[in-house]
Amino acid sequence: MSTGIHQLRVFFLGLFHIVRPGEIQPIAVGSGHKAWSLFKYLLFHRGTAIATSDVMDLFWPNRIDSDDTSPLRTAISRLKRTLEPNSQPYSRSSYIICTRDYCAFNTAAPLWVDAEEFEKKCNIARKTDISNPATSAEIYFDALSMYRGDFLAEDVYVDWTMIPREHYRRLFLESSRDAARRLLDAGDLQRARIVLERALQVDRFAEEMHLTYLKVLLELGENAAVVEHYTYCTRLFYIELGVLPSPELLKAYDKAKEGLGTTSQKISRFKAMTVPNRMKQNWT
Repeated sequence: MSTGIHQLRVFFLGLFHIVRPGEIQPIAVGSGHKAWSLFKYLLFHRGTAIATSDVMDLFWPNRIDSDDTSPLRTAISRLKRTLEPNSQPYSRSSYIICTRDYCAFNTAAPLWVDAEEFEKKCNIARKTDISNPATSAEIYFDALSMYRGDFLAEDVYVDWTMIPREHYRRLFLESSRDAARRLLDAGDLQRARIVLERALQVDRFAEEMHLTYLKVLLELGENAAVVEHYTYCTRLFYIELGVLPSPELLKAYDKAKEGLGTTSQKISRFKAMTVPNRMKQNWT
């Protein structure tokens, strides 16, 4: 699925936005409006016909007349005017199909969805021959750059978004681990570092990635950064989880201290549990 100019481009990862066919800039989207909530729901469930009564119960549960579908028709009309400003009046929406019995997203509509492309690329990278780590890592690096944040980050309290949010978050973290290993195998330490720093912004408690990150810093000869990051992550684990550092983390730390010829005075500045400076700007 390409990002052709004649496709509607929808971005689920991070803050939701849409780019209409033939345009470059995203359109204004009122994420709290029922029309866009409906659009997100039907698009995510693309390929499934959902009973109109179920749609009404989900988005307009407090309506007085249970047979009144006018709010749904109004929402679809609003979406059509926004997504297809040049369409003929009273013509049907190219994207939303709605009858008396069911509602669905039109599977024939030209469409590109970032979450679907992200998953597709991660799967391709994972299946790429591990004997060719550079090629696999390149695909991974491209895929991971698409993850701009959690799935529908502004809808964190909307029930149906919770499962896909966790799915894509887990896919990002698993792919980051695999990508970092393959980048290390390919000798691309700088990009391995970028991948790991970004993953640790998403999951601060991923000890395996903290350990890999320390190994990358050691390979780069940045022993002071190893000591700094070790102090940060071990204090984080102890304060938040009551967990002491693993033998593997201690080994990386000791190796870095040997490289520095570290004394207690030299490392005393790392006592505060703060995010390392090189990672602060993107930490959330």
